[in-house]
Amino acid sequence: MSDKPDINYLQEKLDRKTKEVQELSLELEKTNEGLIALYTELDDTNQQLTESNKKLKEEEKKILTYLFETVNKTRNPVMSITRNLELLEEMTVQEDFDRNDVRTIIEVIKCNARMINENISELNKVALAGSDRVLDSYREFLTE
Repeated sequence: MSDKPDINYLQEKLDRKTKEVQELSLELEKTNEGLIALYTELDDTNQQLTESNKKLKEEEKKILTYLFETVNKTRNPVMSITRNLELLEEMTVQEDFDRNDVRTIIEVIKCNARMINENISELNKVALAGSDRVLDSYREFLTE
């Protein structure tokens, strides 16, 4: 009869251990589900970050293209002003220069200066308006 209490004790112990294993299995299953959800969320966040980086690079290309175009639109009138001022300088050395030629050259210089001012104003408007064509960091640089 002494075997029976030992068997009951062992059965109870086995039942407790079985229950512990079942509880640990449930806990492990929940932990795995949480990890899977976390990995899924991380993957989604990574994809969003990748898309954001791609959009940022596209926007940077747009702003660089826009700035390059604006610089070119400004550089050409500056070069024209420089050439016309050199021409005026040469004419002042000559004793017999035509006043109408001087006036014409001055008008061309004034026209080019207005073009430069318009280009700078356009760039400033775009930067101040917060256009999609100008990224925030470039907008800060252009408006300071």
